[in-house]
Amino acid sequence: MLFPTSRSLSLRFRAASEVRQAQTAKELNHKLNKDRRRCEELDTIIKKLYESYAIRRISEERFNTLLAGYEQEHTALRQSIMEAESALHSFEQDAASVENGSSLWQSLKTAVWNK
Repeated sequence: MLFPTSRSLSLRFRAASEVRQAQTAKELNHKLNKDRRRCEELDTIIKKLYESYAIRRISEERFNTLLAGYEQEHTALRQSIMEAESALHSFEQDAASVENGSSLWQSLKTAVWNK
């Protein structure tokens, strides 16, 4: 066969797409874990910062400045985490849909050929 059939091309494109999607999901999962760890670090930093302020190791002005920066970073990380979780969930649903569609195709093909 000199030229691939549309079915074989379709399978190749789907396989390539699945590989790209798996790589993207892996990278997203890595970023998600990194962001979660940083969020936990920020929680600890903010607690320690508050303790330092409570026992008057730092001034109120310095406390407010540092807290504002940490809170801004924390808010951005939480948003990033929510977006990454949503994207990963979408990848999982797409993979399940492809798997269900493939199973359905196999069932239909078997049913038609067995008649």
